Amino acid sequence: MNNITSNSTNLNTDISENGLTYFKAYDSQLAIPEVAGSRVVKCLYKTDTKTGKKAGTNSYIRIPTSHLSEQLIADKIAELAPHVLSFLRLEEDKSIKELHKKGALNIHIAALSLDKIIESLEESSVSGRMTSADIEKWFDDYLVSNLADLFATKMNINAEVASELELEKLHMILDAYKKKFASLASPKASFIPDDCSALIKVIRTVFTEGENIIGNRFIARLEKIAAKGNDTLMSL
Repeated sequence: MNNITSNSTNLNTDISENGLTYFKAYDSQLAIPEVAGSRVVKCLYKTDTKTGKKAGTNSYIRIPTSHLSEQLIADKIAELAPHVLSFLRLEEDKSIKELHKKGALNIHIAALSLDKIIESLEESSVSGRMTSADIEKWFDDYLVSNLADLFATKMNINAEVASELELEKLHMILDAYKKKFASLASPKASFIPDDCSALIKVIRTVFTEGENIIGNRFIARLEKIAAKGNDTLMSL
């Protein structure tokens, strides 16, 4: 049975011991914290202008992400392919209808491509995107130890005898990379070319070609980002 409570102050809720996750009252004035390994589903309703009533109570629920990950999708791609194709065609239809609404008399066939659809999805998508907490966890799980060794070697730092100043400098570099990667959670993320190259090189240094799905996704994204950032990262 769903339990929609009136108390929305305790936003950082976990799944209960009985395996259930409960709906909570949604308050637009309270920020819902990001929790690694989970995402928040919002159930929001508009007021009917004729009746003055809503179809439901504005609520949210936190659910785990382990059952619907990019790796699981990749494993099921053969089964998902026809559904993905249908979805992508619907997205393309939206773009074509928008052009028609603006008065277009024709469509240039050469301009139709999967890349165009992906670009459109990247620009409009908010829900379903990796959060900064998700990216930081990915960084901690897959990159930080490898990068620590790589940069320590580059800086001639021996971890066993390193000074506090040397370790602090190493930590600052790792933290800079972590923040840069985490900022990719925003659809408006933008870096200068040197930073894009540095982040891509890190991914390709740690992973073999095509080894990590998230890493591949970031490489594709970084290759398209315009040169607008300010900070230049230490290059490997």
